[in-house]
Amino acid sequence: MIKQQSTHIKNKKGPMESSKRSSMSTTITNGSNNKSLTEGEEKPIITCDESLPKYSCSVHKVGIGHIKFEMNSIGKRPWRRPWRHVFMELRGTMLEIYEIKTYTPLYLPSFPSNYQQHHKYVHLISLSLARLQAIAATDYKKRSNVFRIKNSRVRLLIQVQTAAEMVSWMEKISAGNNIALDLDDRSHFK
Repeated sequence: MIKQQSTHIKNKKGPMESSKRSSMSTTITNGSNNKSLTEGEEKPIITCDESLPKYSCSVHKVGIGHIKFEMNSIGKRPWRRPWRHVFMELRGTMLEIYEIKTYTPLYLPSFPSNYQQHHKYVHLISLSLARLQAIAATDYKKRSNVFRIKNSRVRLLIQVQTAAEMVSWMEKISAGNNIALDLDDRSHFK
C-alpha cells in the first residue's frame, strides 16, 4: 500500500516533465536508412528545385449564336422549343451556354448611359465535352449555318453567323472532347 502511494506521487510531477522523460527514451527508425533517431531530433527536409510547368488552357472559344433544344435531359422533346439568343463559352472540357436577355434598366442619373447594362446573361446549361458529338445539321433546312451537339442527356441545334464559324466551333468541340476523355477511352489510341 505504501509503495503504490509513492509511485502515484512520482507520476504527479507535471505534464512537461513526464513528456520530456518519455521523449528522450523513445526512438524512431527511419525506414530508408535504418538509422534510429530520437524524437527530439528533426528529420532532414528534402527540397526540390523543380517547378511545375505553367498551365494554359489549350481549347478556348467564345461567341454569340442561337440555340434550340431538340431533346431535354429526360430524353423527351420539350413542349416549347424557341430559338434563344445565347453567349457560348468553350473553356477546356466544358461548354457554358448563357441566354442573352435584353431589358431596360432603371435610369440612374449618377451613371452615364454607356455604363448601364442593357443585357442580362442567364445561365442555361453546362455541358461536359466528354462523349459530346458536334456534327453539321444537314437535315435542318429552316436556317443556315446550323450544327448539332448531342450526348446521352441532351441534343441541341446551334446556329452561328457563318459556315467558317460553324466549322471552327465543331473543331474546337472535337478538340475539347479529345482532351476530356481518358487515354484508354479515346477511340484513336486503341
